[in-house]
Amino acid sequence: MLMIDDGIRQISVKGLLLLTLAAGDRFLEDKRQTIETLRGVCQHDEERIHNKTMFETVKIIQGVADSRESGSKIIATQ
Repeated sequence: MLMIDDGIRQISVKGLLLLTLAAGDRFLEDKRQTIETLRGVCQHDEERIHNKTMFETVKIIQGVADSRESGSKIIATQ
């Protein structure tokens, strides 16, 4: 087994590899959680944008309907 002597303590290459793999696993898990969080944020934003778009569309349709209705009333009264 290879040993690395840092002057204070000795760490085996195998132990160093295991520490590196464990850190990598934690990093990947954190990355997965970050990705899931970002997906949730994006989905929330998409829903918010969709709802706002639908609200604005309804307002426009109501405005067009109101203007047509008031236009027909003006013609009918003349």
